[in-house]
Amino acid sequence: MSNGPLTFVGDWVAEWKVNGASDDDYRRFANAELDVFGRAPFGWAYWSIKNKNNPHWSMKWMINHGIIKL
Repeated sequence: MSNGPLTFVGDWVAEWKVNGASDDDYRRFANAELDVFGRAPFGWAYWSIKNKNNPHWSMKWMINHGIIKL
């Protein structure tokens, strides 16, 4: 989007609170978010690197469990 708006996507997580969602569901959801947010010319920022109370809010946990691959 070289002629589009200059955007930055901040404070996102791969949490969607669906009962019974599997790791594959979360993986597909996170990949869809990364696909869209990765198009932002100024990039994106995940909510937190580490979150003990909400694992899907923790980039470290998501990477270590193969949900998000960068």
